[in-house]
Amino acid sequence: MGVLQAKNLKKVYRGAEDVYALDDVSLKVKAGEFVAILGPSGCGKSTLLHILGAVDAPTAGEVYLNGSEYGKLSEKEKDALRRQKIGIIYQAYNLVPVLSVEENIVLPVLLDNRKIERERLNSLLKLLDLEGQRKNLPSQLSGGQQQRTAIARAVYQEPEIILADEPTGNLDQKNTEEIMKLFQKLNHQFGLTIIMVTHDETIAKQCDRILYMKDGKIV
Repeated sequence: MGVLQAKNLKKVYRGAEDVYALDDVSLKVKAGEFVAILGPSGCGKSTLLHILGAVDAPTAGEVYLNGSEYGKLSEKEKDALRRQKIGIIYQAYNLVPVLSVEENIVLPVLLDNRKIERERLNSLLKLLDLEGQRKNLPSQLSGGQQQRTAIARAVYQEPEIILADEPTGNLDQKNTEEIMKLFQKLNHQFGLTIIMVTHDETIAKQCDRILYMKDGKIV
Protein backbone atom coordinates (compact mmCIF):
# COMPACT_ATOMS: atom_id res chain seq x y z
CA MET A 1 0.00 0.00 0.00
CA GLY A 2 1.18 3.51 -0.72
CA VAL A 3 2.26 5.82 2.08
CA LEU A 4 0.62 8.65 0.16
CA GLN A 5 -2.17 8.44 -2.37
CA ALA A 6 -4.08 11.11 -4.30
CA LYS A 7 -7.29 10.39 -6.18
CA ASN A 8 -8.76 12.58 -8.93
CA LEU A 9 -7.42 15.88 -7.57
CA LYS A 10 -8.71 19.08 -9.11
CA LYS A 11 -7.77 22.65 -8.23
CA VAL A 12 -9.81 25.30 -9.97
CA TYR A 13 -9.34 29.05 -9.60
CA ARG A 14 -12.70 30.64 -10.36
CA GLY A 15 -12.91 33.84 -12.35
CA ALA A 16 -14.21 35.28 -15.59
CA GLU A 17 -12.55 32.19 -17.03
CA ASP A 18 -11.90 29.19 -14.78
CA VAL A 19 -8.25 28.15 -14.49
CA TYR A 20 -7.53 24.46 -13.83
CA ALA A 21 -4.25 24.34 -11.90
CA LEU A 22 -4.81 20.59 -11.39
CA ASP A 23 -7.02 18.52 -13.65
CA ASP A 24 -7.89 15.02 -12.41
CA VAL A 25 -4.49 14.11 -10.91
CA SER A 26 -4.03 10.71 -9.27
CA LEU A 27 -0.83 9.19 -7.89
CA LYS A 28 0.49 6.69 -5.37
CA VAL A 29 3.84 6.77 -3.59
CA LYS A 30 5.12 3.70 -1.76
CA ALA A 31 7.08 3.65 1.49
CA GLY A 32 10.77 4.31 0.89
CA GLU A 33 10.36 5.74 -2.61
CA PHE A 34 12.17 8.87 -3.82
CA VAL A 35 9.85 10.38 -6.44
CA ALA A 36 10.36 13.46 -8.60
CA ILE A 37 7.50 15.52 -10.01
CA LEU A 38 9.00 17.14 -13.10
CA GLY A 39 7.53 19.87 -15.25
CA PRO A 40 7.87 23.45 -16.49
CA SER A 41 6.88 26.50 -14.44
CA GLY A 42 3.12 26.90 -14.22
CA CYS A 43 2.30 23.23 -14.88
CA GLY A 44 0.72 22.75 -11.42
CA LYS A 45 3.47 20.78 -9.68
CA SER A 46 3.86 23.16 -6.70
CA THR A 47 0.06 23.36 -6.35
CA LEU A 48 0.00 19.56 -6.23
CA LEU A 49 2.74 19.46 -3.59
CA HIS A 50 0.92 22.03 -1.43
CA ILE A 51 -2.25 19.92 -1.54
CA LEU A 52 -0.30 16.75 -0.72
CA GLY A 53 1.25 18.65 2.20
CA ALA A 54 -2.12 19.90 3.51
CA VAL A 55 -1.01 23.50 2.90
CA ASP A 56 -3.79 24.00 0.35
CA ALA A 57 -7.12 22.23 -0.23
CA PRO A 58 -8.29 20.67 -3.51
CA THR A 59 -11.45 21.82 -5.25
CA ALA A 60 -12.26 18.13 -5.66
CA GLY A 61 -10.57 14.79 -5.01
CA GLU A 62 -9.01 13.04 -2.04
CA VAL A 63 -5.58 12.65 -0.44
CA TYR A 64 -4.63 9.77 1.85
CA LEU A 65 -1.66 9.32 4.19
CA ASN A 66 -1.32 5.68 5.24
CA GLY A 67 -4.97 5.12 4.43
CA SER A 68 -6.36 8.16 6.26
CA GLU A 69 -8.00 10.87 4.14
CA TYR A 70 -6.92 14.34 5.24
CA GLY A 71 -8.15 16.76 2.60
CA LYS A 72 -11.17 17.78 4.65
CA LEU A 73 -9.50 18.18 8.04
CA SER A 74 -9.86 21.47 9.93
CA GLU A 75 -6.97 23.96 9.72
CA LYS A 76 -5.96 23.09 13.29
CA GLU A 77 -5.88 19.39 12.42
CA LYS A 78 -3.87 20.11 9.27
CA ASP A 79 -1.34 22.12 11.31
CA ALA A 80 -0.88 19.13 13.62
CA LEU A 81 -0.55 16.78 10.64
CA ARG A 82 2.24 18.90 9.16
CA ARG A 83 4.09 19.11 12.46
CA GLN A 84 3.87 15.37 13.13
CA LYS A 85 3.63 13.41 9.89
CA ILE A 86 4.61 15.56 6.88
CA GLY A 87 7.95 17.32 6.57
CA ILE A 88 7.91 20.17 4.03
CA ILE A 89 11.03 21.79 2.55
CA TYR A 90 10.72 25.00 0.54
CA GLN A 91 12.94 26.63 -2.07
CA ALA A 92 13.11 29.80 0.09
CA TYR A 93 14.05 27.78 3.23
CA ASN A 94 11.30 29.45 5.38
CA LEU A 95 13.50 29.68 8.47
CA VAL A 96 12.55 31.95 11.38
CA PRO A 97 15.15 34.78 11.19
CA VAL A 98 15.32 35.46 14.95
CA LEU A 99 15.90 31.80 15.88
CA SER A 100 19.22 29.93 15.79
CA VAL A 101 19.86 26.87 13.64
CA GLU A 102 19.02 24.43 16.42
CA GLU A 103 15.97 26.45 17.51
CA ASN A 104 14.65 26.39 13.94
CA ILE A 105 15.18 22.62 13.74
CA VAL A 106 13.23 21.83 16.92
CA LEU A 107 10.50 24.46 16.40
CA PRO A 108 7.75 22.07 15.15
CA VAL A 109 8.34 19.82 18.17
CA LEU A 110 8.17 22.78 20.57
CA LEU A 111 4.94 23.99 18.96
CA ASP A 112 3.54 20.52 19.56
CA ASN A 113 4.61 20.55 23.24
CA ARG A 114 6.80 17.50 22.68
CA LYS A 115 10.11 16.82 24.36
CA ILE A 116 13.33 17.80 22.57
CA GLU A 117 15.51 14.75 21.96
CA ARG A 118 19.02 16.18 22.32
CA GLU A 119 20.77 13.05 21.06
CA ARG A 120 18.68 13.07 17.88
CA LEU A 121 19.32 16.79 17.40
CA ASN A 122 23.08 16.35 17.82
CA SER A 123 23.11 13.42 15.37
CA LEU A 124 21.24 15.46 12.76
CA LEU A 125 23.54 18.47 13.17
CA LYS A 126 26.52 16.15 12.62
CA LEU A 127 24.92 14.37 9.65
CA LEU A 128 24.09 17.67 7.95
CA ASP A 129 27.45 19.28 8.78
CA LEU A 130 25.86 22.01 10.92
CA GLU A 131 27.55 21.41 14.28
CA GLY A 132 29.64 24.57 14.00
CA GLN A 133 26.59 26.67 13.09
CA ARG A 134 24.12 25.43 15.69
CA LYS A 135 23.95 28.82 17.49
CA ASN A 136 24.01 30.91 14.30
CA LEU A 137 21.04 32.86 12.96
CA PRO A 138 19.87 32.19 9.37
CA SER A 139 21.39 35.52 8.24
CA GLN A 140 24.82 34.17 9.25
CA LEU A 141 24.49 31.09 7.02
CA SER A 142 25.19 30.39 3.36
CA GLY A 143 22.34 29.29 1.10
CA GLY A 144 23.45 25.67 1.34
CA GLN A 145 23.58 25.83 5.15
CA GLN A 146 20.12 27.40 5.28
CA GLN A 147 18.69 24.62 3.12
CA ARG A 148 20.40 21.94 5.23
CA THR A 149 18.82 23.55 8.30
CA ALA A 150 15.41 23.42 6.61
CA ILE A 151 16.00 19.74 5.78
CA ALA A 152 17.03 19.03 9.38
CA ARG A 153 13.84 20.71 10.63
CA ALA A 154 11.72 18.50 8.35
CA VAL A 155 13.58 15.31 9.27
CA TYR A 156 13.86 15.95 13.03
CA GLN A 157 10.13 15.46 13.60
CA GLU A 158 10.38 11.91 12.12
CA PRO A 159 7.67 12.43 9.49
CA GLU A 160 6.06 9.69 7.44
CA ILE A 161 6.89 11.56 4.25
CA ILE A 162 9.09 14.47 3.11
CA LEU A 163 7.80 16.93 0.47
CA ALA A 164 10.42 19.17 -1.15
CA ASP A 165 9.40 22.09 -3.39
CA GLU A 166 12.31 23.04 -5.71
CA PRO A 167 14.78 22.57 -2.81
CA THR A 168 17.81 23.34 -4.98
CA GLY A 169 16.23 26.26 -6.87
CA ASN A 170 18.19 28.96 -5.00
CA LEU A 171 21.50 27.08 -4.86
CA ASP A 172 24.62 27.03 -7.03
CA GLN A 173 25.81 23.80 -8.66
CA LYS A 174 28.12 22.74 -5.82
CA ASN A 175 25.45 23.18 -3.14
CA THR A 176 22.84 21.56 -5.40
CA GLU A 177 25.03 18.45 -5.71
CA GLU A 178 25.57 18.34 -1.93
CA ILE A 179 21.85 18.70 -1.18
CA MET A 180 20.94 15.95 -3.67
CA LYS A 181 23.55 13.61 -2.10
CA LEU A 182 21.97 14.39 1.27
CA PHE A 183 18.46 13.55 0.02
CA GLN A 184 19.75 10.28 -1.43
CA LYS A 185 21.42 9.42 1.87
CA LEU A 186 18.22 10.16 3.81
CA ASN A 187 16.29 7.99 1.37
CA HIS A 188 18.71 5.06 1.00
CA GLN A 189 20.19 4.83 4.51
CA PHE A 190 17.25 5.99 6.60
CA GLY A 191 14.38 4.83 4.40
CA LEU A 192 12.68 8.22 4.22
CA THR A 193 9.91 8.56 1.64
CA ILE A 194 10.50 11.71 -0.41
CA ILE A 195 8.54 13.56 -3.10
CA MET A 196 10.49 16.33 -4.80
CA VAL A 197 9.14 18.94 -7.20
CA THR A 198 11.62 20.24 -9.78
CA HIS A 199 11.80 21.77 -13.25
CA ASP A 200 15.34 20.40 -13.69
CA GLU A 201 15.55 17.02 -15.45
CA THR A 202 19.13 16.49 -14.18
CA ILE A 203 17.80 16.65 -10.60
CA ALA A 204 14.78 14.47 -11.38
CA LYS A 205 16.95 11.70 -12.85
CA GLN A 206 18.64 11.25 -9.46
CA CYS A 207 15.33 10.08 -7.98
CA ASP A 208 13.89 6.53 -8.18
CA ARG A 209 10.89 7.50 -10.30
CA ILE A 210 9.76 10.54 -12.28
CA LEU A 211 6.19 11.77 -12.69
CA TYR A 212 5.89 14.23 -15.57
CA MET A 213 3.41 17.10 -15.31
CA LYS A 214 2.03 19.33 -18.04
CA ASP A 215 -0.95 21.72 -17.97
CA GLY A 216 -2.24 20.47 -14.62
CA LYS A 217 -2.06 16.78 -15.51
CA ILE A 218 0.35 13.90 -14.93
CA VAL A 219 1.26 12.73 -18.43
